[in-house]
Amino acid sequence: MASEFVWTGNEVDVYLDGIQAEALQTITGSDDYGHQPVSGVGNIHVMEYVPERAMHQVTIDRMAMRKDQLVKAGIVQENGDSAMRGKVFDVEIFHKEGALMKKYVKAVCSSARMTVTAHRVTISDAVFLARDTVGTLSLA
Repeated sequence: MASEFVWTGNEVDVYLDGIQAEALQTITGSDDYGHQPVSGVGNIHVMEYVPERAMHQVTIDRMAMRKDQLVKAGIVQENGDSAMRGKVFDVEIFHKEGALMKKYVKAVCSSARMTVTAHRVTISDAVFLARDTVGTLSLA
C-alpha cells in the first residue's frame, strides 16, 4: 500500500531565476492541456479527447524580496520596453533536503502587484506563464 504525504511550506524553498523567494505566503501551479473532443463523420459521440495546447501557470499570492532582486528576477518590469525584451527564467520548488520537486521552465512574469511599506517591498498576485514543467512534487 502506497503511503501518502502532505508537504508543508516549511519543507520547501522556491527560487525564481536562481534567487530564493523570501517570506513567500502561497504558490499555486496550474497545468492545462486544453483537451478537445474528437469525433468522426456520421458519429456525434466523442471518440477521445486529445491535448491541444499545454498551458502552465504559476501564481504567487505574496512574497518579499530585496529591491535589487526584484528587477533581476523579472518580477518587476522597468517599463514596456523591458517587458518586450521578455526576461525568461525558471521557477523551481526544492525540498529543504535539496531534491528538486517541481520546475516551471522558461517562465515569464505576466503580471504582478508591488506594495512598498515602511519595512519591505512586497509582491502580490504575481502570475508567471511557463513553456513547460517537470517534476511531480514528490521525492521519489
